[in-house]
Amino acid sequence: MEPILLALHQRANEKLLEAFVGHRYPLLIPDGGSPIEEIFLRERFSLGIVDGPVLQTWRSAIEKRRERERPLFLPFMLVTSRQDLGLAKHFLWTVVDEVITTPIEQVELQARIESLLTIRRLSLELYAQYQRLFDNAPIGLYRTSPEGTILDVNPALAKTLGFTDPGDVIGRSVFEFYVCPEDRSVWQRIMEREGKVAHFRCRLRRWDGEVFWASLSIQQVLGKEGNGLYYEGSIEDITEQVFSEERLKEALARLERSFEDLVFILSKFVEVKDPYTAGHQRRVAQLARALALAMGLGEREARDVYVAGLLHDIGKIAVPGEILNKPATLTPLERAIVEEHPQKGYEVMISVDLLRPLAEIVLEHHERLDGSGYPKGLQGEAIHPLARILAVADVVEAMVHHRPYRPPLSLEEALCEVTMGRGILYDEAVVEACTVLFQKKGFTWED
Repeated sequence: MEPILLALHQRANEKLLEAFVGHRYPLLIPDGGSPIEEIFLRERFSLGIVDGPVLQTWRSAIEKRRERERPLFLPFMLVTSRQDLGLAKHFLWTVVDEVITTPIEQVELQARIESLLTIRRLSLELYAQYQRLFDNAPIGLYRTSPEGTILDVNPALAKTLGFTDPGDVIGRSVFEFYVCPEDRSVWQRIMEREGKVAHFRCRLRRWDGEVFWASLSIQQVLGKEGNGLYYEGSIEDITEQVFSEERLKEALARLERSFEDLVFILSKFVEVKDPYTAGHQRRVAQLARALALAMGLGEREARDVYVAGLLHDIGKIAVPGEILNKPATLTPLERAIVEEHPQKGYEVMISVDLLRPLAEIVLEHHERLDGSGYPKGLQGEAIHPLARILAVADVVEAMVHHRPYRPPLSLEEALCEVTMGRGILYDEAVVEACTVLFQKKGFTWED
């Protein structure tokens, strides 16, 4: 088991945390033998717990480590006083993922730690699943540096290029395999113009000199500053077109299953953090899909709003648990933190190519027609049509189910509430479809 890193300037808090969690988890505590920066950058740990002085001093090292861990989730928790919550808000979501205030309660601390470690384990499982797909995919997959050095290939691509061991390909230059090296410049110009390259055809050369036609699909992975980290993509031998088409079908089927698994795992993240809303995203997704179909939209749009519904609150993984589960009115600062969740969800969605087309729906599901919503205060037609559907589904589902700060309303009360807001807060056509769906078509949520 990877240890938890305790890096705190306040020795009293360090000793308290050690006493609270040392019996349950292995701990890594700097003892002065190694510079703290080296510990942040080199040591293996599953969770970092820091206080304000350490965070402010070593912020750069923490950010570097988190960037290097991507796409894995390496959580950091900030220990601070209630008087320093402004500092916490400054670092929350960018450098740390959770905040706990002093005086520290042992049960609360352990619950917060277990929540972060659960998400860490889920990210490791998801990455392992991705790596298995990468290694076992029937088509050739690779990563290269911007300059053309091969960073990784899977066994299928190694075989296509005439090697038995992928390790024999890693480190070579891609120009060893292009018949016409200028082809790389051609698809790079396409990348600059369109953002990605799909099914670019060119001739490649196997290690034994045999030339074959290949289809290249490529995307560029960017860093936080917008700089290109590496290219990744697929290479298919399309010399025998029929065999190539069969391989493509299998790859797409695998990709679809991977997408469904990804959506399922991501949708569970919020339930781990906020058990009071367990099932909320699934029910919102069901109602949103039914509304889309009732309004005459096609299966593709119904599927899009369904998936967006499954993930619409994913940004709440960045909201501290004590705020999500608070059984009382939120303070203005706490409400501001909660209202960041559509933006944080949007950032998660755009980081995954398969989810990027749905990111705008998630971003805008709390916008309202009169501009009173958030995070951008959009009005009317400026709000994505599917976000308007999701907004009604979200509100109705939330009102008829229990929340820690209020009991559920009846369905009649919920429908009355959205009806009073139609044309002001909510799209009139969506509200009308929702009323018909429940009152005339007998819509019910599936277990």
